[in-house]
Amino acid sequence: MVIYRLANYDDYENINSFYNRINKSNRTLKQFLWEFHDCPFGKAIYVVAEDKEEIVGTNCVIPINLITSDNQIIRSGKSEDTLVDPEYRGQKIFYKIYAFLFEKCKEANIQVIWGFTSAKKPFKNLDFKIPYDHQ
Repeated sequence: MVIYRLANYDDYENINSFYNRINKSNRTLKQFLWEFHDCPFGKAIYVVAEDKEEIVGTNCVIPINLITSDNQIIRSGKSEDTLVDPEYRGQKIFYKIYAFLFEKCKEANIQVIWGFTSAKKPFKNLDFKIPYDHQ
């Protein structure tokens, strides 16, 4: 059974290994920590999906303060590391991760979530607005 929870520091090496396996990449733990743990506005809200203590999905929101045109500061979050193991696709893990992540973002007073992706359909299914495309 897949469970959804916040990641902790002890998970970071496994999360980074999962990322490298899925993306066929070589991101270092030092790079991971710089991007997600040592953020200027606080560490990322990082969610993992686990099955039998193995990571099968991830997503996070990096907190970033934005200033509106009327000089109000709002707390936003940039979505990153949205991944589901190919063996687990079709099980709605992406949507369950986001449901959990949305609750944690509300608790952290994050008012808007944004990002860049070419995977438009699943984000539209979550009611994200896609004002423009990127290449």
